[in-house]
Amino acid sequence: MTDDLNFDPATDFSSDSYKRWIGVQLSVSNRQNTASVFAEKPLSGPVVLKVDPDGPADKAGIKAGDMIVQVDHAPVTSPEGFIECLQRRLIGEVVIIGLNREDHLLQLKVQIASEPNQQRLIADA
Repeated sequence: MTDDLNFDPATDFSSDSYKRWIGVQLSVSNRQNTASVFAEKPLSGPVVLKVDPDGPADKAGIKAGDMIVQVDHAPVTSPEGFIECLQRRLIGEVVIIGLNREDHLLQLKVQIASEPNQQRLIADA
């Protein structure tokens, strides 16, 4: 339980002080796929290196090797851009992640969570 009498989990956990998390580790550089789903231009985006078991990305079906190319149909071309997109969303919000897997464009719904070390605080509230 928290000692802050003004604490409101409904609003405080969606504030900027809590980092958004879906449970993926991304490559630090982009990969460009020249044999893209869209023949007119190659896809580029951060590649998923690891998916945390039982995290939001795992539950949605994201796998290591997937290239993230969109968040809610807006293009994503870098790991930093992807992280910025997530940080602008509320915890608990569902986003559509567009990804390229083996030259197939997939769109998966992922619910944004707080980082695991912050989830303990939410459970205690």
